[in-house]
Amino acid sequence: MKIIKTFTRLYVEDINSALAFYEQLLNTKPSLRFTYPAVHLELAGIGDFLLLAGSEEALAPFRETKATCVVDSILEFRTHLLDQGSEIIHDIR
Repeated sequence: MKIIKTFTRLYVEDINSALAFYEQLLNTKPSLRFTYPAVHLELAGIGDFLLLAGSEEALAPFRETKATCVVDSILEFRTHLLDQGSEIIHDIR
């Protein structure tokens, strides 16, 4: 199991305005950008930040999460976390 990238999450109202700010701040373009229609969110990764945009209601279930890890095997990572005593609150979807 390998962690490929870690993102610090930032919750924003307007992803376009936030991206413009971080593009200028970091002098780079987003490495990823997509919508997550099932939960009414739009996400973008830029540098070490993951921007999540949506209504307050859509963002509410995610606000307690502070970081995201991109891993080479989510099943191995899940097993590792459980072996280390972590509690899975929401399982893999």
